Amino acid sequence: MGAGSLQGAIRLGWPALLIGAVVPDTELFYGDYQVRASLPLSHEDRFELVLLGSADRLAFVLSNGLNSTTEIMFQRAELRIVHALAQGEVGLALRGGYDHSLVLGSLVSGISDNPLAIAIDAGSFGFRGWGRFREGIVRGHVGLDVNGSIGRPNANLQALVGLPLSADTLFATSTTRSVAGAFVDLDVQLHPEWKLHAGLRFDQWVVGPAFQGALDPRLSVDWRATPELEWHVAAGVSRQPLVFYLPFPGLSDAPIQQGLQTAIQGEIGARLQLGVFDALAQVYVQRYEGVALADVFVLALASDAVCARYLGDCVSTNLRPTTNGFSYGAEMMLQVAATEPLSGTLSYTLAWNDLEPLLGLPYRSSYDIRHILQLAVMWNPGGGFTAGVRAFVRSGAAQGIFFVSGASTLGRYTRELDAYYRLDASVAYAWDAGWSRLRLSLEWVNLTMSQEPFGLDCPQPGSGIPSDATCRQELGPALFIPNLGLRANL
Repeated sequence: MGAGSLQGAIRLGWPALLIGAVVPDTELFYGDYQVRASLPLSHEDRFELVLLGSADRLAFVLSNGLNSTTEIMFQRAELRIVHALAQGEVGLALRGGYDHSLVLGSLVSGISDNPLAIAIDAGSFGFRGWGRFREGIVRGHVGLDVNGSIGRPNANLQALVGLPLSADTLFATSTTRSVAGAFVDLDVQLHPEWKLHAGLRFDQWVVGPAFQGALDPRLSVDWRATPELEWHVAAGVSRQPLVFYLPFPGLSDAPIQQGLQTAIQGEIGARLQLGVFDALAQVYVQRYEGVALADVFVLALASDAVCARYLGDCVSTNLRPTTNGFSYGAEMMLQVAATEPLSGTLSYTLAWNDLEPLLGLPYRSSYDIRHILQLAVMWNPGGGFTAGVRAFVRSGAAQGIFFVSGASTLGRYTRELDAYYRLDASVAYAWDAGWSRLRLSLEWVNLTMSQEPFGLDCPQPGSGIPSDATCRQELGPALFIPNLGLRANL
């Protein structure tokens, strides 16, 4: 049967040790761990245990003297029994977990006066089963998973009276939630040069007495034109509930309104492999329906005050934090294998995002960023030393505000902010301490001290209409974030 195995890793980061010298009253910490154990029970059966989790915390003092705290933590445990087949395996797993999220909260009460402050403590439990098989030209993967979550989201519902977050109290204040799903994935080698991937997934979500379900198909075809060149075309549908505006642990399982977000996706592309070089290029188009983009969510929270900022009468908006639209563009990527002394990735994205009008006016999302360029380079001279740099450049994001003219007419002013760039760097040394493989790292985020444009500041003009002359872009702080980290692989 062979002996069992035990693997583990832990990583701790203390950015605050260095940041505190520059920005007093700042607390920043992150850490994560994972443990994997496997024990043979017979020649066909084995027992597995997986433990993993992470914790992040950011706390600082605002200019008004109040504390602001963001905490993100999750813990997971899973017990598995796996039975090997002649051409595959079947398995059953039991799992449980704990999620804690506190976003823009207070150190004292947990929820501040910020209307976007959210907190949750939730426990989860469930099971899953799966099977993998191979028969001739067909490879298959089938599965079933069921998961329940207990824990009520704690949000500033008083500050959100009449706004979208509290529109459906059944969802926004529900204590229990469950999700169940089943799927089948098939890979069919139709020909030495042609491969078909087909999948179908069914999911159901239950929140209190409410039930929602979805059946999502996907299909892709690969054609290897030469040993180095492969083409692919793919399409699929994906759905999920409308959850809180930040996908943090616990909150990502807590729907706030009935209805599902839908994404219909399609792409066509090619991959070229030449030695240590791997190049990928593809074009894509995506249709979104009922999607809760974060900037629309925030806009909905602030929509009741849209006319208080400018001269003129108020216009009722009653925005909901969902919208429909398209995104399309092209992606290109070039990689050098990580086995090389000098490796890295160069990627470029050209994208457009078109949303349907909001309140009868054209609306450009802050996610509509035309150009994104990233370069990551890693140098591995040997002896345990590594060094890396990452460069990030993007074109300007769109920002806009609604206004009301003197004729009680609703309008929208939109402007593209300046481009943004950033350079990060890291050095690390890894060694074998006998009892563990250790890695000590020093990282710097935003070496260039760049300030990211994030919004518009438009004072009230005499005409009541914002313009390029009266609005200025707001810049984030020039944060230079050093971090000292230690990772142990047991």
